[in-house]
Amino acid sequence: MRLNRFLSVSGFASRRKGEVSIREGIVKINGVVVTDPARDVVPGQDKVTVDGTQLEIKQEKKCYVLNKPTGVIVTMSDTHGRAIVLDLLGKETKGVFPVGRLDADTSGVLLFTDDGDLAHRLAHPSFGVEKVYRAEVRGRVTEEDTRRMEKGLMLDDGPAAPAVMHILKSSDNTSLVEVIIHQGRKRQVRRMLATIGHPVITLDRKSFGGITGKDLPVGSYRHLIAEEVERLKELCAKPPKQRSKPIVAIDGPVGAGKSTTARKVAEKLGFVFVDSGAMYRAVTLDVLNHGIIPEDETGVGEIAAASRVKLVNSEKGQRTFLNGNDVTGRIRDRDVTAAVSAVSAQRLVRDRMTQLQREMGRKGGVVMEGRDIGTVVFPDADYKIFLDAAVEARAQRRYGELVARGAEISLEELIGEIKERDRANTERELAPLRKAPDAVLIDTTNMTFDEQVAAIVSLVRGEKV
Repeated sequence: MRLNRFLSVSGFASRRKGEVSIREGIVKINGVVVTDPARDVVPGQDKVTVDGTQLEIKQEKKCYVLNKPTGVIVTMSDTHGRAIVLDLLGKETKGVFPVGRLDADTSGVLLFTDDGDLAHRLAHPSFGVEKVYRAEVRGRVTEEDTRRMEKGLMLDDGPAAPAVMHILKSSDNTSLVEVIIHQGRKRQVRRMLATIGHPVITLDRKSFGGITGKDLPVGSYRHLIAEEVERLKELCAKPPKQRSKPIVAIDGPVGAGKSTTARKVAEKLGFVFVDSGAMYRAVTLDVLNHGIIPEDETGVGEIAAASRVKLVNSEKGQRTFLNGNDVTGRIRDRDVTAAVSAVSAQRLVRDRMTQLQREMGRKGGVVMEGRDIGTVVFPDADYKIFLDAAVEARAQRRYGELVARGAEISLEELIGEIKERDRANTERELAPLRKAPDAVLIDTTNMTFDEQVAAIVSLVRGEKV
């Protein structure tokens, strides 16, 4: 467990206040002063003191993830002698129970815990925790089918909330799709796919609340690390009961016009503008300045924990500060652009930036743009917009920006870079780029920035678009 989290879990202080105490040099591990908040601590083994007072934490709740095979029933006992999930768990998991259910013929991610409150929140549809499935279905799935899923379907026991469906492969006989839901009703994915005319052949749950079965053999399980449990708790924490002003989340791929549009929307509404991409670029610049390669998870995580990123709005626009220095121009350089996707994909980086972004927007009155604002940072945002455009149109816009700054690059090269970034952003395991089920899609290919701004402002103000 990281030192800053140990201080928080022990009840000493919040993570932020704990980090202040650490940097002040009043925190010791086994009698030695430690000033790194990311330093690892072994609870029950290491002695942690603050100003001479020893801190301790209570025994934490258990949380596990199982990669469930088909043919196994999700129950803790069975009178018919059938295979049950309990048979797959070891003695150390005693006392845990499954979070929700998976059908016997459905495989994939199944969570277990002995924390009743957490299990209730994760499974209850009102908290909207994301679940991702991969299904092989009968027949050719079309874009019209995806639109029907996104509008929501009427099932035999009432309406099902909108779901996102991505077509991975499609042929006349069978198709492979990814389905993302936030409800979790009985056999919901199977019933929704059957309703649109594509009965399920095989179904596998790939993730639950961001927890995946990656590198976990079928039938195996593992203990969730402290950071994973904390992320689950954050996902199903109750949103603020009241906001003085709404949150506007604007997502989309590179070059769709998010930054310029979001900035102007914020000006029109009198809201604060937050360019989340600038924050990730600032951390990436810090990583490069330290000579660390983007794929070095440990090194990048340490930089992310220590980086001081601040956005300052002024009459001249938003400025980005890194460790007290204005790096607004530098973060748009090509070396940063080339590395930012890899750095942003690191879990510790996203955790740190997500925390900062939530702090910036929690009171409302903010327009925040990025690639996971409406799906991860603020899934309860009052307004969600997804801007998109043809690759060629996005490349042309970015080409003009780069040429104006003196960059030497051809339009063909830029199209290739954007396609690669699209691929990396949509396929990454953590917080992939995708449209939230309840987001409004705006195709900006043939729209001016002023037209984009007008459409979003009208939506927020409740006017007819």
